[in-house]
Amino acid sequence: MSAIHFLKKIFKIFACAAVVLIVVGHQGFAADITFEASVDTNKISIGQAMQLTLTINNAKNVQPIPPPTIDGFDIQFLGPSTRISIVNGQYSSSNAFIYTLFPRKIGKFEIPVISVDIGGKTYTSQSIPVEVVDAATPVLPQQSQSADENTAPQNIEDKIFLTLETPKAEVYEGEKIPVTIKLFVHGVSVRDIQFPDFEHVGLSVDPFDKQPRQYSQVVGGIEYKVVEFNTFAYPTRTGALTLGPAGLSCSLLYRSQQRQQSPFGNRDDFFGDDFFSGFFDQYQKRPLTLKSVNTSLNVLPVPQEGKPDHFSGAVGKYDFQVTAGPANIKAGDPVTLKMTVAGDGNLNAIKMPAFENLSGFKIYDPQVKGEGDSKIVEQVLIPTTESAKEIPAISFSYFDSERKTYETITRGPFTLEVARPDRDEPSQVVAAPGQKNERALTSQPEEIGRDIIFIKENPGNFQEKGAALYKSFWFIILVFALAVFYAAFVIIYHRLHKLKTDSAYARQFFAPKKAKKGLDESSRLLSGNKQKEFYDSLFKTLQDYFSGKFHMPAGNITVDTIEGILKKRLMDLSILAKIKAVFDDCDMVRYASLSPDQNKMKDNFKRTQEIIDFLERSWR
Repeated sequence: MSAIHFLKKIFKIFACAAVVLIVVGHQGFAADITFEASVDTNKISIGQAMQLTLTINNAKNVQPIPPPTIDGFDIQFLGPSTRISIVNGQYSSSNAFIYTLFPRKIGKFEIPVISVDIGGKTYTSQSIPVEVVDAATPVLPQQSQSADENTAPQNIEDKIFLTLETPKAEVYEGEKIPVTIKLFVHGVSVRDIQFPDFEHVGLSVDPFDKQPRQYSQVVGGIEYKVVEFNTFAYPTRTGALTLGPAGLSCSLLYRSQQRQQSPFGNRDDFFGDDFFSGFFDQYQKRPLTLKSVNTSLNVLPVPQEGKPDHFSGAVGKYDFQVTAGPANIKAGDPVTLKMTVAGDGNLNAIKMPAFENLSGFKIYDPQVKGEGDSKIVEQVLIPTTESAKEIPAISFSYFDSERKTYETITRGPFTLEVARPDRDEPSQVVAAPGQKNERALTSQPEEIGRDIIFIKENPGNFQEKGAALYKSFWFIILVFALAVFYAAFVIIYHRLHKLKTDSAYARQFFAPKKAKKGLDESSRLLSGNKQKEFYDSLFKTLQDYFSGKFHMPAGNITVDTIEGILKKRLMDLSILAKIKAVFDDCDMVRYASLSPDQNKMKDNFKRTQEIIDFLERSWR
């Protein structure tokens, strides 16, 4: 056999082998595409959340699947997950899209059939029945369940809602209107409550009280926890106005059915199955924005009949007081007129009375200031002649919105005793501030000898003329001190610049200082045995510390997020047991109304100190 024939046979053998490999490989990569939907549970309570996973197998270039519309649920995209594997030459891939479902009402529902288009072909999943039941026990109990089960709220809108209230619907322009916004909560856990806001076109509004009221209120046989926000509104125009809707942002705390696991199987890590699993992945927050209904107002103009000429728009109920003094003066001396208006109304919109022209007086512009529930005007009047014997009466008028009548309060007149100025007083020349007075119009004798300079008997130490300054010991010390000062200035400048421009660095820098203040406050509450306030302070101290240390929003601080951060640094994770214990006890006291003893409080305070000390030593 020639070499050419031998090479041809070898080539044919390799070609056949290549064809076989291509066919086998094609079969390996051409696994069937499948699409399926799954949930982690088919039955949950109104205070829990469930997980929906949509998985596409053996498809390339998969796009995210739009979330389905599911009756009775709110849905939130949690994130994608991808897995690729080659086993015995068989290639497979999976792309999962994970959603969290938050139930809004009790009942039986169905996750509908979901369709996706992959490579021009449509794939569908099976429908999944789910049931939402009322929570026998809230996630973190906020109150006892004393109401009858038949009257218990069935929807999430019945468990947490917002109202906007005003005492009456018909008011006058400029009248002070109390506005009350109430957050009602029953059977669910709420975090991160923000101050509300509301639409108020045609009205001016005061800021909310800094400390909202908290109390319980029974509505329809159900006991709710209520957070009440109060402010005042003032109509600035007449006619029909709409107040609201009010809006408020908060977070609902949902309990997951199980730890969040990969849709492709259990995780095999250090925390795969230990005592942390009951807490770290058990709760998750869901942002929630609540809206109230509108409130209609009919704004009436103040009546024209009987309106005083000097009425300036004050509506409500007021008191008016005036003082003038001193009463015994000389012509050219000032008299201070102090006018005070106090009462229940819009003080900012009131035009205070004041004198503009008054015979026999020089008048200065009034100075206006506010003090709490009153408005004060001080005006200086200077009598120019001894014939100015009286400051005339001054009046203030307002419209009483309850009695629907105009009221006028008059104070004065104020009698003055004005004497002629002394004509024998010597004239004086007064210098401008900061300048030396010159001697003028006086008969004081000149002091002789002030311009004589005496010859010194002891001239002191002599120094060589023209001596080099840089050879001086003190000059070297001065240069060294300036160099140290400049270096310190550069270091401080860079530190301040970094604190100003690098928010993450600034928050981490100030975190231990804020934590120390929080611990001091907690220590004071511990000494006073104020249990709820102590655990509120302890929780806020840790929340603010972790927020600054790890540059995260305070609302996102949970034991779960702290675990993930510490695991990345491969730190001593035994500290997590202390973190879990403190957060757990804080939640139980703040939301379940437990009453731990003093020793338990001391243990939690010590754990918090150890947590902060550990991270300050280990985290750089």
